[in-house]
Amino acid sequence: MDKHNTNTNQVIYIPGYKIDREKWDHCIENAVNGNICAYSWFLDIMCNGWDGLVAGDYEFIMPIYVAKRFGISYLFQPRFIQQSGIFGIQIPEVETINYFLEALPKKIRVVDYHFNHQNNLPRGWNVEMRPNFLLKLHKPYEELKLAYSQNLVRNLKKSSHSGFHIIKNDDPERLIKLFRDINGHRFSFLNDQNYRQLTLVINACIHRSKAKVWSVFNHNNELCAGVIWLFSHGKAVFYFSAQSNEGRAEGAMAWLIDAFICEHASSGMILDFEGSVDPGIARFYKSFGPDLQLYPRLKSNNLSPFIKMVYLFYRKLKKG
Repeated sequence: MDKHNTNTNQVIYIPGYKIDREKWDHCIENAVNGNICAYSWFLDIMCNGWDGLVAGDYEFIMPIYVAKRFGISYLFQPRFIQQSGIFGIQIPEVETINYFLEALPKKIRVVDYHFNHQNNLPRGWNVEMRPNFLLKLHKPYEELKLAYSQNLVRNLKKSSHSGFHIIKNDDPERLIKLFRDINGHRFSFLNDQNYRQLTLVINACIHRSKAKVWSVFNHNNELCAGVIWLFSHGKAVFYFSAQSNEGRAEGAMAWLIDAFICEHASSGMILDFEGSVDPGIARFYKSFGPDLQLYPRLKSNNLSPFIKMVYLFYRKLKKG
C-alpha cells in the first residue's frame, strides 16, 4: 500500500462504544505487528472500558486504557497484556507515532503504557526498553536443540525419567487455580476480577480455536505444570503458566516446553515467550536459544510535585 494514500497525520480519538469493531479487527488481523491481545473481543473482556486512536480508515489503530484515581486520569497497561501500542498494515514511521502521541487525550496526566516492538518512539520521551524472547521453529527439532544451554539439556535428561505425560486440552481453570495456590502471595496485586477476566478470555480464545491448554501430570496423575498457548499471527504465545513445587523440582516446565518445540519443529511458527524482567525467568527462557526482541514502555508523569508524591506513594502501597 502507498503510505501517501493513508492520512496518518489525522489521528482521532474514538470512545470504545463508537469503535467500528469489524474495521478494528480487520486491521489487527492484517497488521504487520498484529497481536491477539489487541482484538476488540479480547479487549472487551480484559479492560473495564477501552477507547481507541485511529488514523485514516482504520489503517493504524491504538487501544488506550484510561482510568481515574483521586480525580487523576492515567493511561495504563492492563493485566495479562504484554504489548499494546500502534498497530497497522505497515510499520508506523516515527512521524506517525508522534501524531498518535499528540492525539492522546489532554486529560491524561500519568502514562505507564507498553508499545510493541515495531513502535520506534520519538526521542525526548521517557522510554524503558523491555525484553522479549522469540524462538523460530523453522528447523528440525535436533537442530533447534543444538541451541539449548548445557544445563537445560542435562535437566531434560533427568526429567525424561520422571514419568510425565501431557494432556493437551485441559481445563484452564485448573491451571489458574494451581497458579493461585502456589504463587498467589507473590502476585497479591492480582484480584478476583483479574482472574475472572483471565478465565473468560482464555475460554474465548479456546472457543475461537486460538488457544490450547497443555498440562503435565506425573505418574500419580497429579498436576505438575501447565501452559496456556495462544495462537495468532504465526505465533504460539507462552501466555500463562503454572507449576507445582514438585513440578519445579522435577523440571516439568522445561520438559513441557521442549515437548512443544519438538511437536512444532519445522513448522515455521514462532514461539513467543513474552519475556520477563525477572532475571531468573529470563535466564530460563534464554536457555532454549531464542532471539532477544525489545519493546518500549512509555512512562510519563505531569503531576505537580506534591500530587506526584501522593500518587507514587499510592502505587507503592498497591504493589505491597
